[in-house]
Amino acid sequence: MEETNYLKYKVLSFVNHIERNYNVQQLEYAIMEQILNREDYKNYFGKAFRFLKDNNFINVGKNSNGTDTVSSLTERGETVLKFQNWEEYENNIKTEKNKDKEIKDIDFQLKKATLKNLKLTPYISIAGLVFGLGSMIWSIMEKYHLIFVDITIYFFILISLLLVGIFLYRKI
Repeated sequence: MEETNYLKYKVLSFVNHIERNYNVQQLEYAIMEQILNREDYKNYFGKAFRFLKDNNFINVGKNSNGTDTVSSLTERGETVLKFQNWEEYENNIKTEKNKDKEIKDIDFQLKKATLKNLKLTPYISIAGLVFGLGSMIWSIMEKYHLIFVDITIYFFILISLLLVGIFLYRKI
């Protein structure tokens, strides 16, 4: 695995500097010329190249003979070269995935808390409506001297209206 990752990064850095198209054999030869212990890596080149080709890290086309030719890096391949090696790139991807997972977990917790709070919203609205209207009615009754009950009794009447409103809401 270490050899494959080394070759992936080596292929990307080589392709980044090419000025002409290379077929796969030319590319392999040019890269192997740069590696000191090439015998350790020779068996891994095909696997590394297929991975880069299949996962859209390099632009690969066909020449007139039907042979794969490498022309340039894709945006994804250029992203890898911003790191020191392939392992650092993979670690960055894992870190980003973990951050995304943490963000999703936090978002889920917030949604859950919001939904829990939303369950109380209708009851708070009913209470506001009852006590708001009750306060307005009390003010009108006081202004025109129509008060016929003590404020404590009126308060209990409002609470009973609140309970009736909540009961009716639950039935709906």
